[in-house]
Formats: sequence, structure tokens, C-alpha cells
Amino acid sequence: MKIYKISSPLPLDTIPIEYGEVEVDKLLTEDTIIELDDKYNFQERLGSGMWGIAFSTYDGKVVKITTDSNEYKAALDLIGDGWQKDAPFVTIYEAYPIDESLFVIVKDLVKPLSEEEKGLFDMLISEWDSDIDNVPVEYSEKIPLLNEFQNYMFDIQNYTQYQDTLNPDNIGWDSDGKVVAFDHR
Repeated sequence: MKIYKISSPLPLDTIPIEYGEVEVDKLLTEDTIIELDDKYNFQERLGSGMWGIAFSTYDGKVVKITTDSNEYKAALDLIGDGWQKDAPFVTIYEAYPIDESLFVIVKDLVKPLSEEEKGLFDMLISEWDSDIDNVPVEYSEKIPLLNEFQNYMFDIQNYTQYQDTLNPDNIGWDSDGKVVAFDHR
């Protein structure tokens, strides 16, 4: 895969390829890869999905290269004027098209939820009806964490137009220790 020439020390045949990587790879030129790496200084590959691929940078950002125009448009709506500091979303710094079918989104790096945290988040929604008052006593030591999750859920209700904000795979901790959605679409 072309993008790994710059940013990955792994041999190309050992890197798992997902559909989004294949689609991004079809659209990227070698010159564009070099320009992106020069501009953002990729540190490592974070992962990929159906629509694209994400890389961390040495300055604590994530550069997501995506083919999802709706995600790009949603990212544009989330940029601006400091309102993000109180919203339950990772800070997005810029979003722009590379061409008509490939987009770049630059945002803060977030620490994803641990497997245990994901499980507790899911249980809060599915078993405890999103209410910490319904949490069984055996989970009482987890109440502070569950309270953080419940506050996030209350905050996110104001942004129902964004998909996947209750998917624990798209939620993490920002640098201030706040629970945020890092993949809004």
C-alpha cells in the first residue's frame, strides 16, 4: 500500500488491509502522500475502517484521510469559534478536500476507552437504562466513571444529527480527562 512508504516501518505484506484503506490508496498519489506527511509529520497508523485511514502525528493530532463526504461535511460543522470546548466532541482543527472524493480531517488525539470502560458504557445504556441510579451495588466503585459516561450522554443529546456518538468504539478521553466522541460519523 502506497501510504506506508512514508509512515510505517512494517513490511507492506504484514499490514492488514481494510476496504477504506484500499479506497483511499486508489485515490492517493505518491506526491499527495509526501505532501501530507511533510505537512503533518505522521507518527503511526492508528487504524482504518470502511471509509478511510487515520494516522497520529508527533504533535498530538490525528490526520484522518477519508472518502466519506458526509463525514467531511459534519467535520466542517464542528470547527469554529471555540464552542467545541464545552461540546462532547474532540477538537477538530481543519477539514478540507484533497479532490472531489478524498478528504482530510485533522483533530486532537484522544485516548480510546479501555475494553472494561467500553463494557461499562454498553451496560449503562443497555442494562441500566442510561441511569446510574439503576446500577447494581456490585458496581458501586465504578459510579464515578459511570457518572462521567452519563454526563457525556446528557451532553450528546443536543447533537443528535451526528451518528455513532453512543458507540463506545468512537468515544475516548481528551487531554483534559473529558469523555468525547472522536469519530462523529
